[in-house]
Amino acid sequence: MLLSTPDGHPFRLSEDTISWANLPTAVLQAEIARRDNIPTKPTCGSGKSSKAYDTPLHFFALLLILGLSVAARRFPRLPIPHYFLFISRHFGTGVLIATAFVHLLPTAFVSLTDPCLPNFWNKGYPAMAGVIAMTSVLVVVAIEMFFATRGAGHSHASEYGAVPSAEDRHKHMNNGHARPGIQRSQSMRPFRQTDIGVVQQDTIPLTTRQSSDRLVKGRPPSLVLENTLQPTRNSRQLYHDNDRDLDDNDSDLDLDELDPHTSTTTGIEAAVAPPTPANPQKLLLQCLLLEAGILFHSIFIGLALSLAVGTSFVVLLVAISFHQTFEGLALGSRIAALPFPLGSPKPWLMALAYGATTPIGQAIGLGVHGLYDQQGQGGLLMVGITNAVSSGLLLFAGLVELLAEDFLSDASYETLRESNAAAEPSTDLRRPSFAGPGSQNPNSATLPRETRAQTTKLVLVAQYELSGIVTSLARVKIQKSRSGGEALLVSVRNAKVSLVEWDPERYSISTISIHLYEREDTQGGPFEPDAEDNISYLSVDPRSRCAALKFGARHLAILPFHQPGDDLVMDEYDSDVDGGEPETLKSADKNERENREAVKTPYGASFVLSMLALDPSLLHPVHLAFLYEYRDPTFGVLSSHIASSTSLLHERRDTLSYTVITLDLEQRASTALLSVNNLPYDLFAVVPLRLPIGGTLLIGGNEIIHVDQAGKTNGAAVNEFGKSSTSFALADQSDLGLRLEGCVIEQLGQDSSELLMMMNNGELAIIGFKIDGRSVSGLSIRGVPESNGGLALMAGPSCASLIGRGRMFVGSEDSDSVVLGWARRLDKLKRQRSITDMDADEEIDISDMEEDVDDDDDLYSGAKTEEKIAKLIPTSEIPDQADDYRFKVHDSLENFGPMRSISLGKARQGSPTDNYDKKATSLELLVTSGRSRAGGLTTFRRQIEPRVLEQRLVPNITRLWTASVNRPSDGFSNDRQSDNLDNFIITATQSEGESRSTVYALKSSGMEEIQSTEFEPDAGAAIDIWTSNNGSRIVQVLPSELKIFDAAQDFGLAQIFSMTDEATGAEPKILSASFSDPFVLLVRDDESIMVLRADESGDLDEVEQGESLQKGGFRAGSLYEDANDVFRLESDVEIEDDAGNVLMFLLTVAGGLQIFRLPSLEQWVYKADGLAFLPPFLTPDFSIRRSQAKEHLTELLVTDLGDASHKAPYLILRSAVNDAIIYQPYQSPVPGTRDTTLHFLKLPNPTFSKISLPSSYNDDTDFRREPMRAIHDLDGYSTVFLPGDSPTFIIKSASSPPQMITMRDKPVLSLTGLNTMTCERGFAYVDETGKISFAQLPADCHYHTGWVTRKTVFGEDVHAVDYHEPSATYVLGVSRKADFKLPEDETHPEWSTEYTDSTSIAATSFLPQVEQGTVKLLDQKTWTIIDEFPLTTAEAVMCIKTLSLEVSEHTHERQTLVAVGTAILHGEDLPAQGRILVFNVIDVVPEPDRPETGRKLKLISQTEVKGAVTALSEIGTQGFLLAAQGQKCMVRGLKEDGTLLPVAFMDMQCYTTVAKGLEGTGMCLMGDVMKGVWFAGYYEDPYQLRLFGKSTPHMEVLAADFLPDGKNLYLVIADADSNIHVLQFDPE
Repeated sequence: MLLSTPDGHPFRLSEDTISWANLPTAVLQAEIARRDNIPTKPTCGSGKSSKAYDTPLHFFALLLILGLSVAARRFPRLPIPHYFLFISRHFGTGVLIATAFVHLLPTAFVSLTDPCLPNFWNKGYPAMAGVIAMTSVLVVVAIEMFFATRGAGHSHASEYGAVPSAEDRHKHMNNGHARPGIQRSQSMRPFRQTDIGVVQQDTIPLTTRQSSDRLVKGRPPSLVLENTLQPTRNSRQLYHDNDRDLDDNDSDLDLDELDPHTSTTTGIEAAVAPPTPANPQKLLLQCLLLEAGILFHSIFIGLALSLAVGTSFVVLLVAISFHQTFEGLALGSRIAALPFPLGSPKPWLMALAYGATTPIGQAIGLGVHGLYDQQGQGGLLMVGITNAVSSGLLLFAGLVELLAEDFLSDASYETLRESNAAAEPSTDLRRPSFAGPGSQNPNSATLPRETRAQTTKLVLVAQYELSGIVTSLARVKIQKSRSGGEALLVSVRNAKVSLVEWDPERYSISTISIHLYEREDTQGGPFEPDAEDNISYLSVDPRSRCAALKFGARHLAILPFHQPGDDLVMDEYDSDVDGGEPETLKSADKNERENREAVKTPYGASFVLSMLALDPSLLHPVHLAFLYEYRDPTFGVLSSHIASSTSLLHERRDTLSYTVITLDLEQRASTALLSVNNLPYDLFAVVPLRLPIGGTLLIGGNEIIHVDQAGKTNGAAVNEFGKSSTSFALADQSDLGLRLEGCVIEQLGQDSSELLMMMNNGELAIIGFKIDGRSVSGLSIRGVPESNGGLALMAGPSCASLIGRGRMFVGSEDSDSVVLGWARRLDKLKRQRSITDMDADEEIDISDMEEDVDDDDDLYSGAKTEEKIAKLIPTSEIPDQADDYRFKVHDSLENFGPMRSISLGKARQGSPTDNYDKKATSLELLVTSGRSRAGGLTTFRRQIEPRVLEQRLVPNITRLWTASVNRPSDGFSNDRQSDNLDNFIITATQSEGESRSTVYALKSSGMEEIQSTEFEPDAGAAIDIWTSNNGSRIVQVLPSELKIFDAAQDFGLAQIFSMTDEATGAEPKILSASFSDPFVLLVRDDESIMVLRADESGDLDEVEQGESLQKGGFRAGSLYEDANDVFRLESDVEIEDDAGNVLMFLLTVAGGLQIFRLPSLEQWVYKADGLAFLPPFLTPDFSIRRSQAKEHLTELLVTDLGDASHKAPYLILRSAVNDAIIYQPYQSPVPGTRDTTLHFLKLPNPTFSKISLPSSYNDDTDFRREPMRAIHDLDGYSTVFLPGDSPTFIIKSASSPPQMITMRDKPVLSLTGLNTMTCERGFAYVDETGKISFAQLPADCHYHTGWVTRKTVFGEDVHAVDYHEPSATYVLGVSRKADFKLPEDETHPEWSTEYTDSTSIAATSFLPQVEQGTVKLLDQKTWTIIDEFPLTTAEAVMCIKTLSLEVSEHTHERQTLVAVGTAILHGEDLPAQGRILVFNVIDVVPEPDRPETGRKLKLISQTEVKGAVTALSEIGTQGFLLAAQGQKCMVRGLKEDGTLLPVAFMDMQCYTTVAKGLEGTGMCLMGDVMKGVWFAGYYEDPYQLRLFGKSTPHMEVLAADFLPDGKNLYLVIADADSNIHVLQFDPE
């Protein structure tokens, strides 16, 4: 038995002591008191409600909600002010949230815990109201997920719920900033491969996040990066914002794309964009599902409103009124966007369903409220449960659907981000960036993670020609730059540094300062090399506090930069250093100090010091670089106090030291922090490392050494010579066999603990570190297998820079520069389905997991990431580290260097199956390009030689057009209608005053004229042709009328629109037309224009014009649909139209530009009157100078230029003299605001067109040529063609500016794009003979240089090339790397054991490599190797020349032979030798099915000489050759027995690089690398060489030739400094 004590504790009575007499008195008193206090349970429903139910008021509320819901849904485009909508919308959101928290949820708790209810509600589980509210939220989430997985979702954001069109979606992607880390979870979507396909280019995203979010404060320029592939797995929201490290700004690489066996999308086809708009059925389904999700909670909200009384009712009524109004506006706009047929009841039913749902809930509440006592048990439970459910629904709607969407969505984040960027600049010093033009270019976009592609593309923003040889580029953060971002330091070889920044107002770079340090007091001693002979390079402090330029032998120039909070910012001013003293600096007022800083230069006074002043041991500096992790600017320098030499290793083995020096910029003092001595002699580079590694990496030819901040070292030898050439302690990894000379190392991400090492042969390796806490305890190197992209680089790199997560730009002088992407993979991972739904052996990206780790301020973030991965993946399933990275090249910048040899030949006529223009006689340049596996040949041509597939003669044809129409298969159209194939050609002919238009059907058998239709050929020659109404209508523009034909009804005439003015009777003639669906612009001969618009059926009607347009005065015009809102032009007149963003550009007779935004023609939205003066920057306020010349402009065209990766609009003008002028639009910021204004930048155009004007032409003559023609898909390019006497294409690629390239020498009357089954993405053109030619661009050619280039990679170094005209072949001298073995020598028996006796101390398998040469014969037509001649060991080709040599002393017969000069190198201890080989190309029996193999090389003569044969030339009139062999130049004659007889020589005293003879004379010139050019004469009787003259000394000659001009003789010389010298020989 249990009793209670007075203090409340239980008191148990045992069975043997149960007696009242045995209980204490206090216990008995406590038990009596407890029993007296037990209350009697009240009865529910006994009292009256304190709040009377007002039925009329609730009925009025029902009618009010019904009216608001239906009205808002029916009229979604009421002219309501935006600010009113904004305030009302968010006020309603606040009322909803407050209602749920303050009224409904507390009321639910009070009702469900009423004492009259069963104990379960008030004592057993009093929190039931919260459970019910939570359950209602989860139910709504589940239903929303159900609808979302079927293509719909409930959203209150994004322009009040308007369905985004394709343009709107693209505009959002190009202008919106992705919100970091805040997005609806996508973990429910599995990782699965999606299809990749090509879409319309106008929806392709133009740049990646890293190219746009570095264009405002604290971000670098959009020099890289174009994303063009759809993500092949579920994407994630961007993780880092602009204050994060640069490494965290890009998407991770999809591993399936890296696998060459699984990825099939390459080249231009790899460029894809966001999905195309859905069809109307899908949009209707989405809208229905969206409405279903909304209707669910609307019933409960209405029920809750009817059951509420008193104050709760009033507050809830106000909140729901706002809610229903704006949700109705959102849904009404979505329904308005659906293409319902006229008179369809569906939109009315959908509007009624939404408008009646909440009132139905109210009606239910009205009907049931009187069926029970609200204070009764049923009433309390009903009110409490419904209030709890309603509070949950309102909380979900208010917090998730409204508040989160309005303030935490991607669109809202963009607004907040721009506001923050304008309010305060970025201060992140760890992430340097160079603000570039994309901040004003709408084509530079920040894409949400789910829409960004997996392949990064480079997009050219601007290019500039610089004087001098650039040696370094470095980013530096400065205060108050014009763009708000970083600046760029550029150093050139001659000790000059320039500080430049991006000027967004002029869309160009602007020079801030130039610093010259080449002075007499910085010159070295008499035995030291000149400053120009030393390598100068730049290093910048990671926090941009200063930059250091190392120049000369041991000089250092320090350039400080002002940074907020630094002592350098004018705290102590030194007048001797910084010039005159400004105003007093004693005041500590913060505002005054900020004002002084605002007018200062971003840099302080620089100073030059000798490195010996820093430390006397820095006598021979090797390399230096600024380090991370130090408070003050600190750099590490690698140097030695004694000169190193490989020949003195037994005496000077470990001669280098590594010293860390910190700088005090204010005091101009330095302190040596640590020094590591006795380092290997072959170290050549200092690589600073970021956290989590830290410290410095020292790179040598045979080893790698890591030095931490405390001076602790860890190293590894990477080949057999690593440990034998040094006494420094190194871990043995000699089995790698790496050669590190010229390698480049870059960290694999800003927070990665691994490095990527790129060798000079293009091989890749990973450097890993063992990190114990804060210290590095070891390092290891592992190669990247070829299957994982270990040979992704074709040759050695020259530089590397991170451009985003999993992305790196790798520059190279020997091959193409590339964007290298990588990812980590884990094979055969079995993970939970919530994370991935992939197969057992599918790969995942480790960086996916890394994004969840917030490691901003954590030194051990890298370790935490690895620990997190280890927890997710069993240790037994982690793959071998040698296979954990996969690399792929995303994009490349084509490099044609180094050009070591050049030859002139006839243009290749293509493969045997190609049908090039047989009359083409253009020449081509063939140059050697690349090294190592990138070695090959590149052809350069000035003209495009089209590949003609078919021709047909049409007499008197002047113009032609193609049309792709949708019509039933009736025998007229193409045999297969798909892929937007063209199925008709319309031609215009004119002869003897008679003009006709003819329609031809394109069939697989050819062109077939269509007759017996309502298309009248005799109506006249068409001016232009256009297909409208989705290809169902064809518009024929005639001089006096427009005819519209219905293609689906056998060209039935649907409409005639005449130009006759019914009021005045005037009949103006149409001169030109421009089209942009649904508009047509007509320019007429009375200088007026007419704008027509097609309705839904395709009929045209005139658009009413304003007074300014009715006055006329227009010469040309063009329509352009600005789908990406590049021009950002808004009309002052509110346009309630869904015609898209179509702009009309007009060229006035006075030479001005006017832009209108259709369909409004009341007032122009942009005007620039100075267009005809062709200013470099076209602005609305351009001021005209009196002396400025005015160009007579005749034509204007606005269209997209670009390739499949990137397109952008350009303004193209044409003058009366057939010159093309190209302007690029850009947005220039308005000072003091965040607004921008439209400007145009004139692009350089070095092309001159042929001029063909009538004799009667003058400036007032309205002379018109065949108009320019825009072609939207010409082999992937969006181009413009200029017909006429100088037919020209304007072609632009993503990485080049627009280039003008002529097509052929003969005139082209007209050209149009053509896409058929037999001529895919080609063109059709008409020449002066009346032939229609179906053609394509030549295969595998590029146009970004202004030349037609075709690069062929052979995978070998190509040293020399020359053209053999009789056989139409090229002769190549190529080489590969081969192991060098010492020759057998009786005096050196130990040589034979160097690589055979493993017990010998000198034995090694790591042999040096030399060139192994081969002479190859290349067929010009098939571009294949048809014969080769191998050379001896260690013999390389130095030069090849095709010469006309005398082959008989008796008959004096000459033949065109090939002379080859070689060099034989047996090592540095033996003198070089050479050979002169003479070949003939003979005819032989070809191999089966290979007719090109009917030619072979035949060796005629070979002569061994002392010294390398470096130059060959024909000389004199007797058919002799001039050979530069060793230090002599010798004239030789070919004898009949095959020997080369020397007849004359000249001692050159040094290495000769050039030998040239002037044909038909005995004059010759020889050049060397030291003494310049020697001009000599060869005398045949007697045989001798005489010196005529020399050039100035110290000219390093690379190439030279004669330039005869009449009776004058000039010598043209190119030196190693990229200078061209022109010398004249004048004996008088």
